[in-house]
Amino acid sequence: MDRNQFIGLVLIFVLTFVYFQYIAPPPEEMPPADTIRVENNEQLPAADSIAPTGQASTLVPEAFRSAQTTDAEPQEIVFENEVLRIQMSTQGGYPQLVELKRFKTYAGEPLYLLRPEHQKRHLIVNTRHGALDLAQLTYTVKKQDAQELVLEAALGEGKRIIQTYRFRQDVPYLIDYTLRAEGLENELLAGMTFDWQASMLNTEKDVTLSRNKATVNYYTTEDGFDGLNEISSEPEEETVEAPVVWTSFKQQFFSAAVIHPAASFQKAALFVAPPADENSPIVKHYGMRWESPHKLSTLDFQLFFGPNKVPILSKVGYDFEKNVYLGWALFRWINRYVIIPIFNFFEQFIDNYGLIIILLVLIIKTALFPLTYRSYIGMGKMKVLQPEIQALKEKYSDPQELQMAQMELFRQVGVNPLSGCLPMLLQMPILFAMFMFFPNAIELRQEAFLWADDLSTYDSVLDLPFSIPFYGDHVSLFTLLMTLSSIAYAYYSSQNTAGSQAGPMKYMGYFMPIVFMFVLNSYPAGLSFYYFCSNVITIGQQLVIRRFVDDEKIRAILEENKKKQKGNGKQSSFQKRLEEAMRKAQQSKKK
Repeated sequence: MDRNQFIGLVLIFVLTFVYFQYIAPPPEEMPPADTIRVENNEQLPAADSIAPTGQASTLVPEAFRSAQTTDAEPQEIVFENEVLRIQMSTQGGYPQLVELKRFKTYAGEPLYLLRPEHQKRHLIVNTRHGALDLAQLTYTVKKQDAQELVLEAALGEGKRIIQTYRFRQDVPYLIDYTLRAEGLENELLAGMTFDWQASMLNTEKDVTLSRNKATVNYYTTEDGFDGLNEISSEPEEETVEAPVVWTSFKQQFFSAAVIHPAASFQKAALFVAPPADENSPIVKHYGMRWESPHKLSTLDFQLFFGPNKVPILSKVGYDFEKNVYLGWALFRWINRYVIIPIFNFFEQFIDNYGLIIILLVLIIKTALFPLTYRSYIGMGKMKVLQPEIQALKEKYSDPQELQMAQMELFRQVGVNPLSGCLPMLLQMPILFAMFMFFPNAIELRQEAFLWADDLSTYDSVLDLPFSIPFYGDHVSLFTLLMTLSSIAYAYYSSQNTAGSQAGPMKYMGYFMPIVFMFVLNSYPAGLSFYYFCSNVITIGQQLVIRRFVDDEKIRAILEENKKKQKGNGKQSSFQKRLEEAMRKAQQSKKK
C-alpha cells in the first residue's frame, strides 16, 4: 500500500468514525418558555401544547363528581404476570408503579420503570359540562384474574367509563388496554387529549451513557419511525402534525410506550429533557401529548413496559424494534440479520457471553478470511514491487509521468493498486456495525466475564482520583488490551508493506490505536473485548498466510502474470479508464 492509498484509507476510517461518534444535528434554539414543575422540583421546559390545560381538580365537572364516591380512601390494585408487576390505584385506574420482575438495577435493587411520584397522566375528553379528566375519576374493580383486569367509574344514571387491561400471551411485556364509554352518547363532545409525563430513574452503572441513549421515539402513519435527538444536552421539543401510532419513552435498555394502531390521534407534541443537575439519579424527563378531534366511544391501545430486545420489540409491529438503534441501513441490516441471530442462537446453549463474543469473532473472521487473504496478497504484491517503483521514482521527476509509468508496471504484472486496501474497506461495515450493536445490546447487560462485572458498560481495573480529559476517571483493561493488540496488528501489517511507507506515515498505524484507547475507554467492555479478539485472530491469520505465501512465491506470481500480459496484451477496463484520464491530464498540462 503506497502513501496515497494509506492516507485515503485512514481518512475514510477517521471521518466515518468521527461522524458516527461526534457529529449530530445541533439542538435548535429554544424560544423562552414557561416551565412546569415535576415531582423532584426540577424545571422542565414545556410548551403550551404539552402542558395539560387547567388544574386536575377542576377537570371533573360537578355533574359527574356528584356520582363519584370521593370520601373513600383510594385502594391499591396489583396486576401482575411472570414478567411485570403493575401497581394501580382506584383513583385514576392507570399504571403508576411498574416493576420489571426479571431485571434488577446495577445496584441489585428491583427495577421500577415507572414510579407514581415521577409521572403524571391525564386523559381528557370534552363533554357538554366541560372537560373531563378520566385519570381523576374513582374506579372500582369489576373483574380481576391472572390475565384480565376490568375497572369501572360510575358517573350516574347508567353512565360509566370502563378500562380493561389484558396481558398478552405472545408478548408478556405487552398489555392490551381498552377504554370504553357507556351511556355517555349525549354527554360527550368531539375532542380528546392524552397527556403523559414521566421522569425515569437511572438503572445502569454509567448514567452518562444512559442519558445519551434516552429519548422519545414515535411512529406516524405518514412518515413512519422518527425520534427526538438522543445526545442533546438541551431540552428537545417537537410537534407532529400526523396520525400517531405509538410513542415510546426510551432508555438505554428499557422502554415504556403507548401504542394505538387505529391512529385516531391526529396530532402530537413531544419533549425530552435531561435533568438540570447532572448528578441527578434521573436519566431524562419525558413528555407526550396526543390530540384527537374525535368523540370518545371505544379506544383500543397497547401498553409496553419492557426490555429493548429486538426479538421482543419486533412482535409489536410498526417498526417498534427501531427503539434499539443499530445504525444506518447497511449497519442495521448486519446487526439485525447477522449479529443478533448469532447471539440469540448461542445464548440458548451458552450462558457465558464472553465465550459467545469469542465464537462471534471466530464466525465473522472465518467468513471474512477470503477478503483478509486477498488484502494480504495485494499488499504483498505492492511490497515486492517496491524496488521497481523506487527505480521509476528516480527516473521520472514529473508526477504525472511517474503515475503513467507505474500504471504500465502494474499492467505488465497484473496488479491492481487498490487490491490491498479494498478488501479491508469491505470489512469495515462489520466493525462499524459492532460499534453500534454493543452499546445497545441488552443481551450483555449485567453479564460478567473475567474481571468485567458487566459487559454492557466499561470495565474498570483502576479508579483514578482525577479525570483525564477525553479519557475519564478509570482505566479499562479490555481497552488497554485492544490498544496493545491493535499496535501488534499494525506492526505485523507493516512487515507486509515494508518500504511502501516512509516518514510519518509508517507511524500512523501505531498512533491510531492510542486515539481509540481514549475514545473507547468508557464504552462497553464487550465492544473492546470484541475488537481485541478480532485483532488477535487477524494477526494469527496473517501469520498462517505468511507461512505458506512468502515474497518469492508472490514474485513468481507476478512474473507469471507478466508473461500472460505479454501474450494477450489486454488491459482491464479500470486500467484503460485510468490511463486515459492521466493522458488527458498530461496533455492539458502541456498546453
